[in-house]
Amino acid sequence: MPRRLIQEMIVNDKVDICGIGITPTALAIAPVVTEAKKATLVMSSGASITTTKSPYFVRAGFLLSQQSWILAEWAAKNGSKRVVTLVNEWAPGVEAETAFKTRFTQVGGEISESIRIPLANPDFAPFLQRIADLKPDTAFIYFPGTQAPIFAKQFANAGLPSPASRSSARAT
Repeated sequence: MPRRLIQEMIVNDKVDICGIGITPTALAIAPVVTEAKKATLVMSSGASITTTKSPYFVRAGFLLSQQSWILAEWAAKNGSKRVVTLVNEWAPGVEAETAFKTRFTQVGGEISESIRIPLANPDFAPFLQRIADLKPDTAFIYFPGTQAPIFAKQFANAGLPSPASRSSARAT
């Protein structure tokens, strides 16, 4: 649908500059804006592949891999030794996981397991149980947009320790 809408705006409304948000939408419209030679501002796609899909894309946001790299360093410096990763199976999730795993193992950490789930998955319970069974000291988790609040609610309902609960447990 975004592809059709962008095409209609270019052809019917004669737009000169397009603006786009998330990775799937940016990747879907890349051929259209390339063919029309329309500058396109990509605002919230964190996947590094995005800007390679059209010479007319300009990123105004961030790279998820850079953030994940820094999180790995922070985790290691703050006592994490064994990590489980849980991401969705699409470009940003895989990229975030890869960057985190690469840096975390470089600084001496161990990845106990990497779990990837389908993008449209509505039920995180089996994956949360897997994390609980593995008992890592840290979990690296990435879910985008609409999946994030669903995941957060199921995480809380699963009774897994959160950073706040671990801090209070240490303080007592």
